[in-house]
Amino acid sequence: MLAEVGGGGSLASGSGMTKQEYLDYQIEYALAEGQEVDLLAMGRPEGRGCYCSVNHILRDILDRVGRSYDYVVMDNEAGMEHLSRRTTRDVDLLYITTDPTVRGVVAAGRIERLSQELDVNVGQSYLVLNRSHGQLPPAVEEALNSLGRRPAAVLPEDPEIAALDAAGRPLLELSQGAPVYRAVRELAGETFSTATRSGREEMRLESEAGRPGVAG
Repeated sequence: MLAEVGGGGSLASGSGMTKQEYLDYQIEYALAEGQEVDLLAMGRPEGRGCYCSVNHILRDILDRVGRSYDYVVMDNEAGMEHLSRRTTRDVDLLYITTDPTVRGVVAAGRIERLSQELDVNVGQSYLVLNRSHGQLPPAVEEALNSLGRRPAAVLPEDPEIAALDAAGRPLLELSQGAPVYRAVRELAGETFSTATRSGREEMRLESEAGRPGVAG
């Protein structure tokens, strides 16, 4: 979709639609609506060259679509590209998720520093260790101490997820009794409450200043 939009705002197909009208139409077409969750899977641009205009379009799409929802969850691929390209911004909660290894903890620290250096508005950031097999190794504990952060949650390796993945089934079918389900639910309950309080305080301050506020 994004590849069909020219850098100057025109459409490669010459459909007679403006760039914004075309993008709005395609987003509505691509959005998969569910009973409790809607899903928008983002692809990638084709070809070589600068992706600056594409990144700008993506930011605009996320900003506009997000206003229609109480909560927006962005699941980014591993790496720093989404931060450096600023496609991820104005975030209430940033979960930096990594595996329980020294390399993973070091990478998580780099991502957190990058989010602080760039123009990315992050309300709260949390370190989450995923696929743990029990007690953290001493080397990982030492790395966490050097980072100066403790994980908000340590999610266990769960064979039920592996079984669903192997069968091509969605994680929505994960049972509520699964260990990782309970761990994520506890993490969400603790961190969402903090974000809600911060959002309400931001709305109060903006209201006092005469500006409309939106809590996400």
